[in-house]
Amino acid sequence: MDELLNIIILIIIIIYIIKFSFIIHLTFQNYNKILEMKQENIKIKSELLKNKLKVKEEKQLKAKQKEEQSKAKEELLLYTKCSCCLIKKILILCEYCGRNHCNTCGIHPHKCYEYAMMQQRGLFE
Repeated sequence: MDELLNIIILIIIIIYIIKFSFIIHLTFQNYNKILEMKQENIKIKSELLKNKLKVKEEKQLKAKQKEEQSKAKEELLLYTKCSCCLIKKILILCEYCGRNHCNTCGIHPHKCYEYAMMQQRGLFE
């Protein structure tokens, strides 16, 4: 009887040891899964940061290109010569002759207008 009781106690202890080891196993398994998820989260965050940096760099590059284009346009306007006085200034397109004139030779567009009116009247061929 005493041996039977010892065997039953031993079986109960073995069952508890197995349950405890299984609980420990599950705990470590969950802990490993949590660590893996944290690592994936860190990877995703680093990729997002890289993407944000790329977007910022692209925006800065586009802004620089726009600035360069606007400077190039300004330089083109500033360094274009007037068709009648050959001064490098900002020019206005003449409606009548189709040439560019600056503000200093403002008389010329009026002459173009008079010439166009005379052409319409048939005074010039």
